[in-house]
Amino acid sequence: MPRIPGLLERIQQPLYDRNTVATSGTTQLNFFQVPLGGSPPGGALPKTQVQTNMDQGGSLPYPKNFEIHAIRAVNQYQSSVADLNLIYNTSWFRLFIGTKDYLVVNLFMLTAGVGLYGVSAGATDVASVTNGRQDQRGIYVLAEPIDLIPQQNFRCEVNFPTPQVLSAPVALSIYLDGFFKREVH
Repeated sequence: MPRIPGLLERIQQPLYDRNTVATSGTTQLNFFQVPLGGSPPGGALPKTQVQTNMDQGGSLPYPKNFEIHAIRAVNQYQSSVADLNLIYNTSWFRLFIGTKDYLVVNLFMLTAGVGLYGVSAGATDVASVTNGRQDQRGIYVLAEPIDLIPQQNFRCEVNFPTPQVLSAPVALSIYLDGFFKREVH
């Protein structure tokens, strides 16, 4: 089949990365900076496909392109509601691409499956609040897609104005929902 210049194939697949809010001292989490097989700071085990699908830290390798349509933050379900309230109500999120901010919002705006919209009395964890359902209201849908091009630096951050003190570490994942794009040959 002859190559048609400029024709792109789009594959729906999120970019995702997981990081952990420690029990104390966390002021910033950086996502998409440690690739598969790389070790996060602090001597943690190398990242596997469970924690990330980044092939390269901080950018996409050539010839990968990605079109971001939505962003969401998802936490581990066994986290306490008190810890999640502290994280989501006292932090902010930043999507930084190249040399500028593309999105800066309260982290609560990106939450999916957290269940903090209506915490029932006596609930001790998120699973009991949401009954295993994902709350779609927490997905931040962009008005216009944002293109990540190969070799362009980008990162997502979760920032805390003051260090957090939690009852247990909380794993937090950021998902960039959209499409990988590649030229069709």
